[in-house]
Amino acid sequence: MRYHVQGEGGKIGSVFAFFWFATGLAINASMVAGLYVVEPVYHVWTHRRVEFDGALFGWLVGAVLVRTAASPDQTYLSSINHLRALFVTTLVRATLVLLGALAWAPHWGLAGVGAGVFVSEFVASGVIAPWFARRVMASLGFSFAAGTYCAAVGSTAVACAAVAAFSLELPGWRWAGAGALAVLSAIALWQWRALPEELHQRLRSLLRRAFSFAWKPANRGA
Repeated sequence: MRYHVQGEGGKIGSVFAFFWFATGLAINASMVAGLYVVEPVYHVWTHRRVEFDGALFGWLVGAVLVRTAASPDQTYLSSINHLRALFVTTLVRATLVLLGALAWAPHWGLAGVGAGVFVSEFVASGVIAPWFARRVMASLGFSFAAGTYCAAVGSTAVACAAVAAFSLELPGWRWAGAGALAVLSAIALWQWRALPEELHQRLRSLLRRAFSFAWKPANRGA
């Protein structure tokens, strides 16, 4: 909000870029890595009393990945109190969830509801919210570099593709997951290098302080 009021579109872009870098590793990569253990963990958790629904899982995880990638846009619009954007995204999300559930649940069961959730997030969070946010940013004279935005979209798409391979039980989904993790790592490396040097320095300083804070109590205890 402060950067918006001060008209510092470049700093808003840096916040977005860092968020996409962090979530590419913390969310996208962890979701893909979790595919290898989710079924055994689920069976232990439910004592095998509830069957694992891979299709429902895939749709819901896809919705989470899309919603996460669009979180900076949603947060930005909320912070500047862009009521029109918030109203439209909320209305579209609710409408598509309802229509999707009504259309697909009779054929796919709970997976149909999950499909409705994914479509609603894809349209509301992945398309409409960024469209509103980019228009506001353009009024500040700022626009994202193509590489920054494409890297964020690419990271989400790669993670979604791996989840889809798992949900569809494709024979090579394990290899697809491993390949996705490699691609996600490469994208994250590019995103890190694309961050402004000032942000690199601040993050290094923050990490040094965090490690120093964690190390001092351990030394005193020794």
